[in-house]
Amino acid sequence: MSVLLALAVLVALVLLWQDALRARETALAIARQTCDRAGFQLLDATVALRRVGITRAPGAGCCALRRTYVFEYSVHGGDRRSGFVILAGHRPVSVGL
Repeated sequence: MSVLLALAVLVALVLLWQDALRARETALAIARQTCDRAGFQLLDATVALRRVGITRAPGAGCCALRRTYVFEYSVHGGDRRSGFVILAGHRPVSVGL
């Protein structure tokens, strides 16, 4: 019985990890699109997870993870500014430059 429990926990952890990777890729794509549309340069080509919480998913009414990712961008090439992407599940809630 304990082997089955350990296996179930391991599978749950792997699924959570894969979900986190998909959410990060979604946030990165949104940050790229936002910077491209504004004519800015996305620096370091990455986003960093800043905060995780629980919220209701938009339109679904059920609970979802609310993740806040931060990224840096440049307007003129010599400056660094911070932006953010907030996801509820894998849906964007807010993007800020």
